[in-house]
Amino acid sequence: MKFDNLIFVEEAMRFPEVVKLVRNASERIWYKVNDVTSFEHTCYRNIGIALVNENVRSVGGIATRIIARAEKWHIKNRGAEPLESIQSLAGLDEEGCEQPFEIKDVLANVESTVIDSQSVNEKIAFLAEGDSRKEFVLRHWTNGGYNDKELSNVLANVFGGKSSSHRRFIQRFRIECQKRLANAV
Repeated sequence: MKFDNLIFVEEAMRFPEVVKLVRNASERIWYKVNDVTSFEHTCYRNIGIALVNENVRSVGGIATRIIARAEKWHIKNRGAEPLESIQSLAGLDEEGCEQPFEIKDVLANVESTVIDSQSVNEKIAFLAEGDSRKEFVLRHWTNGGYNDKELSNVLANVFGGKSSSHRRFIQRFRIECQKRLANAV
């Protein structure tokens, strides 16, 4: 990359509005071009050239115009090559034989997910016994939150009281849940 280009890129990136506009444009066309970084470089370089060499009244206006021009050029001249078929995605295995591309059916095992979530909700209802604080703690645990200090601070903010008393409650409630689940099995 030429040193002059770096100066232009630096000049363009001094403006957060320009960075936001380029990022939005690259997110909008990422699937239409082979190399998004080339598109972004073109935008920053051309905007920087305009800022340095011209008397610019509106940075956002000039940036929008340059980005639109760069979008059209990159899509037309450096656009992504369309896939001909799913078979063209096939690869080779270790032995050199063609291995077909398999599409995963993400909806195939929906029933087990629904059943699992129903059983979790039933266990939460069983352990919470209608207590909103217990239910809050259980939902936090099912979402992967196991930090007692963090949870006690959240409980203090939501339900009031001291976080130290909520921490003791969490410790007692954990032991109670373990006993009740062991007896339920």
